[in-house]
Amino acid sequence: MATAAFWIALAAVLIAGFWRKKSTEQMKHETVRLLIQKDGTVDPDMVKELLNPTPPEWRPETRILLGVKRWEPGESRRHMRIWGLILMVAGPGVGVLLAAIGLTRPLGFNNEITAGDSSTLIAVGIGMTIAVVLLGVALYCASQFLPKGPKGEGEGRIT
Repeated sequence: MATAAFWIALAAVLIAGFWRKKSTEQMKHETVRLLIQKDGTVDPDMVKELLNPTPPEWRPETRILLGVKRWEPGESRRHMRIWGLILMVAGPGVGVLLAAIGLTRPLGFNNEITAGDSSTLIAVGIGMTIAVVLLGVALYCASQFLPKGPKGEGEGRIT
């Protein structure tokens, strides 16, 4: 019953979203139609602005208050490369730690955990190592597609 309720709620949210979008578009077109009927001629720039309004810009005070800053070109590339390297280095450490805890029973150090728990820890450790290292490799490789900064790679930036 809970599964059906979830899918019904999901369908209701999606239908409401589509309905709202449709009614918003319908109101825009109705406004343009009424303007054309009233004036006879309409400025194309005004129609374009009515149909596709520009999103509001953040005020500088709000940006400063929230601590939002514009990233320099190449900064996101640098962040992705750093996090990729961190994950590639830390992945084996996390996996080896879990596998080492799992190996304590077969080696005779820890008889308090069951054999099933021991094998599960070893498998999870190996899986975590593979997953985290692959995520790091993916981030590092994906950073190649981001634009480079104005300075060459490896140069420090002056703030």
